Amino acid sequence: MLTEKLDWRHAPGFFGGEVLTTRAQVEEQLAPFYFEVFDHIFVEIDRIEVSNASVFSFGTYVITPKNSSEEVRAPFLHVWTVDADGGLSDLVQYADTLLISQALASGRVLPTDDKGD
Repeated sequence: MLTEKLDWRHAPGFFGGEVLTTRAQVEEQLAPFYFEVFDHIFVEIDRIEVSNASVFSFGTYVITPKNSSEEVRAPFLHVWTVDADGGLSDLVQYADTLLISQALASGRVLPTDDKGD
């Protein structure tokens, strides 16, 4: 349902807050990255609300970072924009990036800073 051109915005602090602008980037970059850093990732959607051309999904990421047995639950909100043809053209993600970053750091998935910063 993703349109070819889109605006996929990660929450600041969520893997650099990057913006993806094509469906190909989402397909080629996100899934491989997630499987690189997580042994398990699941999205629980608690509620969906619709308003004009927007869809809001409220839920929880359930993740287990590589090198860790600890399951972490981090709440999120996704705001999707639906274009005139019914395609998903934009996503803005809001997530508890502190919980996710702490989980990845405890699993030693994120690179460490050699400078001691």
